Amino acid sequence: MTTENENKYLTAADKQGEGLIVLRGAKNASFERGIYNAYDLIDLPGFTPPRLPVAMMETLDQLRERDGQREKDGFHKKIKFRHAAGKNGAVIVVPTTEEEQLVHGQFEPGGGGQGSGQGEGEDGEVVGEQQIDPGEGEGEGEDNQAGEGGGGDHGVGSDTYEIGKKLTEELKLPNLEDKGKKVPTDEYIFDLTDRHRKSGQILDHKETMRQIIKTNLILGKLDRKNPETDKFIVGPDDKVFRVLSREKVYKSMAIVFFMRDYSGSMWGIPTEAIIEQHLIIYSWLMYQNEKLVIPRFIVHDAEAKEVDWNTYYKSIIAGGTRIASGYKLINEIINKEGLERDYNLYVFQGTDGEDWDSDGKEPLAALEELVPKLQRMGASVIRNSWNKKNMTDFEQYLQKSGFQKKATKFRLVSINADTVTPEKNIEAVKTLIGP
Repeated sequence: MTTENENKYLTAADKQGEGLIVLRGAKNASFERGIYNAYDLIDLPGFTPPRLPVAMMETLDQLRERDGQREKDGFHKKIKFRHAAGKNGAVIVVPTTEEEQLVHGQFEPGGGGQGSGQGEGEDGEVVGEQQIDPGEGEGEGEDNQAGEGGGGDHGVGSDTYEIGKKLTEELKLPNLEDKGKKVPTDEYIFDLTDRHRKSGQILDHKETMRQIIKTNLILGKLDRKNPETDKFIVGPDDKVFRVLSREKVYKSMAIVFFMRDYSGSMWGIPTEAIIEQHLIIYSWLMYQNEKLVIPRFIVHDAEAKEVDWNTYYKSIIAGGTRIASGYKLINEIINKEGLERDYNLYVFQGTDGEDWDSDGKEPLAALEELVPKLQRMGASVIRNSWNKKNMTDFEQYLQKSGFQKKATKFRLVSINADTVTPEKNIEAVKTLIGP
């Protein structure tokens, strides 16, 4: 049998699932049934099918589940989730991990230290404990001083991702009101809004009576001065019924202003923490209320300006700080565009609390004008580690003025920069958004 004919038979056998096996060496090649298909290589002894990279991909939920199992088995979690700004306002969740490696080298005792088998204590006696794998934020430094270079890895732990996911399930924008600007959503309700004559689900008594009166007026059966209802003629078309129908839900829109200080004093952890908090709020808003929420971004040092999402996420600049400039710009935008009438308004602010206007005269005046227009304002203060004062300028003039007690829509969260953790960022977000 020629190779060409053999291939034809094998192809036909494979398509039909006949499981035919070619017996070579015979003058007249014959075919017999076998237990395998012609190309069933997976079942052939010693054959390992190739694994495609696509087949090994996992979802974020599967990664979190595996990491949770590691913790149950007594190991530290390895997966961190970072938030990154993508194109067109997208927030990208990037899972990362770092595996331990064995380092081989020569043992070199010396340096005044004690070698293996030396020192105090008997065999089996515990003379000290040290964590094998320091967690986030742990580890030793030199003389309690910060090292040189840029910021370290501030990835978001998988626990933070889980809590962030719960935000979508648990929290809603607070104090939503009906405003002039409404848009259709993907939600539907079923209501008795349609009316049919002759048949339907519930008789509309008022509309039916109106139709009966019209009919009897036309027929001259109704005496306006002395109506006799028992003599009314009721036609089949006079009965009006309400019918259940599916209706789109229309909801009021919201504009959320994100405002942060990007002056020189915000370098490092304060900016990272504020960005992380605002990323969580922003991604939550876009996931849950994408068609209902318009985000806008304000950055300020001594002056304020409106920017796009990518600029807000990445910008850092040296300069002084006037918090009032941000409030004034938001007030100007709201008044100029008439936003209060048509939209629910929210402001989320991030700052290190330092302000040239330390007595708070200008910012307090701007806040007094701004907050009554809003459904909620949340301010997050990340105190710099070099700030030895118990309270920052921002916190001091808010407290002295009693503004927080008067403004029920205002929320304030303060965290020391050297104690910032992903968990504290999540708790701050809950406080800023929560009821």
